[in-house]
Amino acid sequence: MPSPKPDMYLYRFARSIPGDCMGSMTLAVPEDLRKKMNKFSEMNWSAVARNAFEEKVKDLEFIREFKAHSRMTEERAIELGREVRSGLAKKIRDAAHENRR
Repeated sequence: MPSPKPDMYLYRFARSIPGDCMGSMTLAVPEDLRKKMNKFSEMNWSAVARNAFEEKVKDLEFIREFKAHSRMTEERAIELGREVRSGLAKKIRDAAHENRR
């Protein structure tokens, strides 16, 4: 495994329970984050990471499934995103203008 940056600390998450089919993973976290994490020794950081990974995978699976059944083109999605962004920007400007009165 490549060495992490000097300001990174490696955490190895492993769990070995008989009959449990879990793998292990090594993560690099910034040194300042590691110090903050160490202040909460009661935390099961492996479970925190596992839950975060599970949530992210669920999100990505949903997006992949949604895209698979969507008839929207990428160009139309970009256009809609611009329209939404423009509409939100107008609302923010209008609210800021109202607050100045």
